[in-house]
Amino acid sequence: MRLIMHHIFQGLLGRSGTFWIQNPTKHVEPTDLIEVPQYSGRIKYFEESKQILALRLDNVTKSDEHMYCLRITTNIPKKQYLGYPGVALTVTELRVETPEHVTEGNTTHLTCRTDCRLPDTAAFTWYKNGQRILTEKQENILSLKPTQKDTDSSRCAVRGYEHLPSPAQTLTVRYPPKNVSVSISASGETVKGNSVTLTCSSEANPPVDDYYWFKNKGAVGSGQRLTLSLISSEDSGEYKCKCRNAVGHQYSAVSLDFPGLIWLQRTEGIG
Repeated sequence: MRLIMHHIFQGLLGRSGTFWIQNPTKHVEPTDLIEVPQYSGRIKYFEESKQILALRLDNVTKSDEHMYCLRITTNIPKKQYLGYPGVALTVTELRVETPEHVTEGNTTHLTCRTDCRLPDTAAFTWYKNGQRILTEKQENILSLKPTQKDTDSSRCAVRGYEHLPSPAQTLTVRYPPKNVSVSISASGETVKGNSVTLTCSSEANPPVDDYYWFKNKGAVGSGQRLTLSLISSEDSGEYKCKCRNAVGHQYSAVSLDFPGLIWLQRTEGIG
């Protein structure tokens, strides 16, 4: 993108220098933008007339948002000129917008937006981790079905301006509990009279809200841990842990045989 700014000024006697500055501060001698490294090769001054000095700025980006003012110096002490307020530049970038909630397996639409007016014929290019995505239509909407592992960054750009892509946007994918497992710890030997604690673990996003425990299909407790005190043969049976979050739930089951603990575990699918 190229931007041209103009400033009209009256002729000044003894004019020795005319240049543009940014964000002027009182009692601080401003720097000619030509000498600022970030503008190297991107800025040019030209006089459209004896009273109009224009600034041309190429490859404009968000970091160029400043107030730009004309500065005129003279060879007369205390006769300096500052065109304040100057031109306040606001730069609108492309941005990738995502839904508030992105759930694994559901179709999700990423939208490339800008507050600038683009022609109706504008085409868009999409990138994933810096690599261009080949799509049938070069539209500002990209549809995909994310998985738990989709933590890639996405960018978009207007065709012909691929050197000015949007900032990267990373998806946060919600998914139900996975890899549910039950671990067991005992207070000493698993013999009659001792206690055993079952702990339920899983991966989930958002984190698990609730844990429920069942023995032979009957509810026996809640919370991530279930403690069996003073174990006996009557505690033998199948124990299930149910993990639940806002997306779904999953079970893991263990079969326990006391005393002398025999332990068999299996994980059941999402219910």
